[in-house]
Amino acid sequence: MIRVGRDRVTREGRAVHVQTRHEMPDWQVRRYRRWAVRFKGDLYQIISAVEVNAREFVYVLEPWPDEGYDPPERVIEYDEEYVAQRDLEVRKESGRSWTQFGLWLVYPLLGYLPSGWKYRLNASYGVHAVRATWVSLIIQAAIALLLAVWGGILFMANAWTMMNVLIGSVTPEFLNPVPYLYLGAGILFVDFVIRLHRLLSNSPEQFGFYEWLVRWVFKWLARSRR
Repeated sequence: MIRVGRDRVTREGRAVHVQTRHEMPDWQVRRYRRWAVRFKGDLYQIISAVEVNAREFVYVLEPWPDEGYDPPERVIEYDEEYVAQRDLEVRKESGRSWTQFGLWLVYPLLGYLPSGWKYRLNASYGVHAVRATWVSLIIQAAIALLLAVWGGILFMANAWTMMNVLIGSVTPEFLNPVPYLYLGAGILFVDFVIRLHRLLSNSPEQFGFYEWLVRWVFKWLARSRR
């Protein structure tokens, strides 16, 4: 048995059996326009590719015929470097899959990220910036509405007590949440309106949460320094 990286290679007569933990899509059995595999200086054709289980694949190679065959469409150089590069790509793809799963878990929050981040996520992982922004706006509108309704309920439920506060017979500490609820709803609503306008204008650049304000501040500071 010969070790090529983590692969195991055995010879049975003239045939070569390659056992590997990773599938090699390029190693396909073809009737026409075949690809060849060069191993230890010899040229082989791919006779079979069998998936034994999820973690074991077996490829059977036989010497490339000297006569009666067209030249190979492509020659795969099977050696330590090839196996190392293949394993590296597998690790990258595995890491990419885990990253995509993590992005899926936090997808409702991606629309709040700055536009540059959303652009890079779209380029690397296919996260649609417009769709993610829509989701974030729906969540933002729902939270703003909830805060406003909650504040209204507290305001109405304590209307009588508020009158007592005005005449000084009751301390107003318990009323503190009401203005904060309306303040939070207002902050969310302002950003919602501006980002929704940006979204409906079909702009390719979709702002994150209050990104428009940050940009305005930096532009104002830049103009004031001139």
